[in-house]
Amino acid sequence: MQESVFATGIPFAKVPARQRLPFARVMGNLMPRVAGIRRFGAAALDLAWVAAGRYEGYWEFGIKPWDCAAGILIVREAGGQVTDPAGLDLDDMPDDVMIVAGNGNMHSKLLDIVAESLKETP
Repeated sequence: MQESVFATGIPFAKVPARQRLPFARVMGNLMPRVAGIRRFGAAALDLAWVAAGRYEGYWEFGIKPWDCAAGILIVREAGGQVTDPAGLDLDDMPDDVMIVAGNGNMHSKLLDIVAESLKETP
């Protein structure tokens, strides 16, 4: 995992603090374990790059289904996994999607870190 690069979407100023804190906990727990974390700014492109092998994984909280639906399909078709932070399938997406995606080797590791981080959130 220490040679892996991950992607995410960083919450902006108007995102409520209750949504920024979980993100910050994941980032803080993941950063010392990986080679890097990148932010491009487009969920579908980040997911496509997971499918292409440029990133080993991606997570983001509070995105819209239309921002990630195509990327989810691309990751799945490439053999990767995409779930919510509880490991559940995203076939019925809520209005604000919490997503964890990864290649076959990294999805479960990223999912564990995300789940661990969310448990720390008061």
